[in-house]
Amino acid sequence: MRTKHLLLFFAVLVTGGFTALNTVTSDGDHEFASSKIAADKSMSVIPQKTAKGFEFDPLQLTDIRNELVNAVDPLEGQLNWLQQGPINVGGRTRALIIDRENPHILYAGSVAGGIYKSETNGQYWVPVETNYHASVLSVTSLAQSEDGTVYYATGDVFDSLLITKQGVSTFAGAGLFKMDENGVFQQVDATKPTDNEAFFGVTEIAIASNSQMYLSTWKGLYYTSDAGGSFSLVTSVPEEYITDVQVNSNGDVVTATQGKVYKGTVGGTFTRVSGSQEGQIEGGGRRYEFSYAPSNPDYVYAIAAAGRDTVINGNDTAVYRAGKLMGVYKSTDAGSTWTKIAIGGSDEFSVLSRELPDPDALSKIWDEPQKGIGSMMIQVDDEDADYVYVAGVDLWAGYKPAGVEQFQWVRKTYNNYSKISPLYLTANIHVMAQHPENDKAFIGCDGGIYRFEEGYGTVAMNNYYSTGLFYDLSYGPSGEYLAGAQDNGMFYNDYSGPGSQSLFAREVKKEEDFGIEENGMGSVISQLSPRIIFYNHGKSELRRSLDIGESIKEFWSPTLIKQVGGWDQIWNNGFDFYETNDYTYSYDINYQKFYDTVPADTTIIIQSQNIFGAPIEYYVENTIMPDSIMPFHDPYKSFFAVSLEGAVWLTAHSSNDILDSLDWVPPFIATRYYDTIDDPKSVQVTNVELADDGGHMFFTLVSFLENDQIKTEIFRMDSLQVLIKPELYSIIGGRVYPTPDMWDNLQKLGEVGNIEVTSLVLDPNNNANLFVTLADYSYTDKVYYCANANTTVNDDFATNFSSIQGDLPRVPVFDGIVNASPSSNTPDNQLILGTEVGVWITDDFTVGSPTWRYDSKAGVGNLGPVPIMTIKQQVNDPADFPLVENQGVLYVATWGKGIFVDSTYFVENKNDIATDDNKAYSSNGGVSINVYPNHVHDNFNVRFNLAQDGNATLRMYDLSGRVLIQEELGSFTAGSHIYEVNSSELEFGVYFVEVMSGDKKDATRVIKR
Repeated sequence: MRTKHLLLFFAVLVTGGFTALNTVTSDGDHEFASSKIAADKSMSVIPQKTAKGFEFDPLQLTDIRNELVNAVDPLEGQLNWLQQGPINVGGRTRALIIDRENPHILYAGSVAGGIYKSETNGQYWVPVETNYHASVLSVTSLAQSEDGTVYYATGDVFDSLLITKQGVSTFAGAGLFKMDENGVFQQVDATKPTDNEAFFGVTEIAIASNSQMYLSTWKGLYYTSDAGGSFSLVTSVPEEYITDVQVNSNGDVVTATQGKVYKGTVGGTFTRVSGSQEGQIEGGGRRYEFSYAPSNPDYVYAIAAAGRDTVINGNDTAVYRAGKLMGVYKSTDAGSTWTKIAIGGSDEFSVLSRELPDPDALSKIWDEPQKGIGSMMIQVDDEDADYVYVAGVDLWAGYKPAGVEQFQWVRKTYNNYSKISPLYLTANIHVMAQHPENDKAFIGCDGGIYRFEEGYGTVAMNNYYSTGLFYDLSYGPSGEYLAGAQDNGMFYNDYSGPGSQSLFAREVKKEEDFGIEENGMGSVISQLSPRIIFYNHGKSELRRSLDIGESIKEFWSPTLIKQVGGWDQIWNNGFDFYETNDYTYSYDINYQKFYDTVPADTTIIIQSQNIFGAPIEYYVENTIMPDSIMPFHDPYKSFFAVSLEGAVWLTAHSSNDILDSLDWVPPFIATRYYDTIDDPKSVQVTNVELADDGGHMFFTLVSFLENDQIKTEIFRMDSLQVLIKPELYSIIGGRVYPTPDMWDNLQKLGEVGNIEVTSLVLDPNNNANLFVTLADYSYTDKVYYCANANTTVNDDFATNFSSIQGDLPRVPVFDGIVNASPSSNTPDNQLILGTEVGVWITDDFTVGSPTWRYDSKAGVGNLGPVPIMTIKQQVNDPADFPLVENQGVLYVATWGKGIFVDSTYFVENKNDIATDDNKAYSSNGGVSINVYPNHVHDNFNVRFNLAQDGNATLRMYDLSGRVLIQEELGSFTAGSHIYEVNSSELEFGVYFVEVMSGDKKDATRVIKR
């Protein structure tokens, strides 16, 4: 596929530590790159410090998986989840192939969203069904045999199986899957992990023939000679973590453990070919990847990332940080002997590490984890056996000019360029598939799928490849959302695009933002002034915009910046937001200047100074003269609380335009509370939850102990309306400290050890009810309930909390909500959980051992068994928040499938019913309907209420009265029901939906975009 004419703008021959083996060139003029450096992040220590503690016990995981197999009913569920995109945001993609028989067909696999297929050369994608629902479909490899059979492997163990909400989770797999004659993937029975734990993590598939195949796993190399009917362990390779296996057309095989490389033949034994002797490939690597040359099967290349230990480099000793590039290697005898063609450790050849534009910050690169552990790729050109691509952070190409022994290296993409640049490619590159009929290739990376062509650059190919890894989302009062995705940034969607583009989302970013470290995380949309948004950006900034992202600023105060070490000290930290238009504790007195005469006995609208842009009706008793400055009571108030290192910071002016020095105060600082703590980074405040009365705050404090142990304490802080007062704080040496009597308002509720507390869930119906969710692969119960959280004075977890695990499988639980919808069909004590495998619900959390049901219907386009990192519900009542139009609607942010909503518990805004211009008519007393979401696109839900039992008919017609859809819905009992309408064939425009039962009917307007 390579264009034979290379565009080489400049070349540098580097000597010294970076020898003449490496000649570096650039494939384009350098664009301006941001000089702003993402400093060490306060939360980044969590995955590093707790990784060992969170690795799982395979025996316990096996039992948990069996629980899921027995409990999950893929057809079960009362909720109707609808995918809301963003359909232009792809996620981490480790697997990608082009069909052998039809090169217009591509298959791609994401680490949590399953398999997608394109029949349009990557222009559009559709999900492919897998008949398995008991685990995340974490795809690591795709392969196709000569007879056209497609296989995929699962189990993303490249970053270790770290189950966390604060860092990047990876998930255990379910073995090997094979496409049947109907195009549906079925689990290969011989690779069920519940029978052999090695198949929880399969890193690569290598197919030698229709019947012969190798699987590299996290516990050894496996081989089949009967097309997967049975697999046997290859005993001549250690039963260790196998990072890769590759086979050439002659039957040669190369594979590697963490530290050793082996060469063999298909079905035969293997010999170690790594070490420190001449002709051997260097040993000691943490990860190896291989690629045979399609045009010459004797040529094979390797790339290696260093382990933590000393690596032997010839006669010298070189110490590499884990994941840093050790080198690139070449063999011309199918892997028996090797030569090194590129040396790692250079700032210029930064394949597996970030290139920082600030020279003063270059040393920081080596203080951060290098990318080779989780992101590394090598691919030989399909026509030229002396041309090879390598990648990790960026894509590079190496080639050997005629008559020259050393390889030259050309950088092809830049992750820190603007996303509109043809040289941009999202960092963390995993796979490349070269098109057999042209010079294009497809690349899988953390930004989804890109098409690459030499001399032309890259183009994103993510239309309908909705596999974004979303940490969090927030909803607006009209159903708009703001969501943050790993490696992709923040995305806002108000459904204003035409047609299917209504599911495209707009990225929210500052002009100087570039691709590097663009992780989107938590966010908030104000319900009282929805142009105000807050979000946590991957550059470790907490940002605010007063105009939905048109202008964006950090909103720290000067003292807070100094105290925590800069504006960039936040990384997926816990934060929460409280706002009200009737603050019960006290009204602030603010001042308004009037430039014109205002007559007496009139009502005017002035803007709140507490929530920017919020209106206040002000009755003028006496005439106001020009240039008068008048006091007025401001009923609005907002609190914003955020965890920074071992402290909670709070402001009551988060929605104002200006923040002064004492507008941020720390009611809790761990180093002051526990005066024995010397290192503030040894403790972290994680979850923060504000009660909806504005008076209480709950949070968790994680302490990192010796031997990779942790403990998590749960606290309640009372009287926030008092603690927010600046006079309770003192500034010492430019730092803000609380007075000691602040601890009178602090109550410990208990502690747990060696497991992550993923969320604190407050019941909006009753703030006495507090839930704690946990995540790991162990026998530990994952959901606990406290019935007196706002009043207890006991500090013992076992006394305050009781398990409500019931029959819920012991999977990781990431979030939850108590259903607060006033809908007539809402159970009184319903708890809805977001877990590793979708949504689970109990209708009564107060019973001793609740019954749980799975509510993530499987199938193409449905929610299915995907990790739910965040679940939220619009709980605000339009009576108090007059802009709210989506009360009761559920929202989830998934790690692999984007955003979903459910309107089962949607309640129409009663304030709008009398004047609702959506209503066509209503025959009072028999039928009532509403539609959500509205605006609609390919499908939508109609919820209808029947006053009595009867048959129901649905019609959809245009403005001329022409009936376009008519469906007999069947017989229903009195009450609320939901029906999903397929509107994909309708043109854009305005329509009416009508439901009839007997002589009663109701209709409402919908807009198709």
